[in-house]
Amino acid sequence: RNFILDNFSIPSISAPTLIYLEKIEVAGDNASQEDTGGAEWIVPGAQKPMRSFRVTSTKVEQKKIAIFGTVHDELLRDIPSLENWIREDFTQEMREAYNDALLNNDPGVDADAPLGLKTNAIQYADTAAFNNTIPDANEIDAIIAAIAYMASLKEEPMMAVVSSSVYYKLFVLKDNQSRYQNSNLVYTNSRGQIFVAGVPVLLADAEDIPDTHLLLIGVDGFQIRNYESLVFERGLNGEDFRYDRTSYRAYQRVLSYIPSHRYNSVLYDEFANIITAIDEP
Repeated sequence: RNFILDNFSIPSISAPTLIYLEKIEVAGDNASQEDTGGAEWIVPGAQKPMRSFRVTSTKVEQKKIAIFGTVHDELLRDIPSLENWIREDFTQEMREAYNDALLNNDPGVDADAPLGLKTNAIQYADTAAFNNTIPDANEIDAIIAAIAYMASLKEEPMMAVVSSSVYYKLFVLKDNQSRYQNSNLVYTNSRGQIFVAGVPVLLADAEDIPDTHLLLIGVDGFQIRNYESLVFERGLNGEDFRYDRTSYRAYQRVLSYIPSHRYNSVLYDEFANIITAIDEP
């Protein structure tokens, strides 16, 4: 399950480099270093307050994922559908590598791959309402506390992602009196999607999101773009004609980034850490 590719809106762009602007709050020449200026109430005819900020640009370069292989011409003639098999195989292999990079890659370690979600993820921190206040806390409580923490950072959670095992565990969790959790907190819609406190919960394979962890993603924080469409082509390569072979290649170019002022829009932490923080001693 490639949940990034299946649950994110990934638009295409027509340029290999993306430049985006960020607003930097800095003081003006006539203001103190602590005061960037803002709107104020004034009487008619009074001097208007001065506002100051700067704009900086950040450049993101495309990264390329590719695959190559050859097949004997006799097989292509004997099995007319073989090319479709190759296309599906190449596409799936690239999707898996794409998904892994967009989850886990650190460009400081592998500069050839795009930025991953977990690279700039924050961890859970206590908020007053959830600091050792929940008796017998469980995974549902941990998800709600993480949602509240992200909201306190002025981020709107878009989805919570857990392993498939934890996903189904949410349906059967009980409170300290052996009752199923309040259906107003955990519920499903007509399409079978599960929500916790209004936030959709998605399931991922355990190798992507371990049973021990929670990934919470805010609205429009982490950005993914495809540069043009996926390319799949056949042709001759080197000695292919001599040996009656046909070569196939496929590649996709992508960009991913997260603006510096949106680093709080991705949270990744262990359930045990969150539960320890919120559980009533």
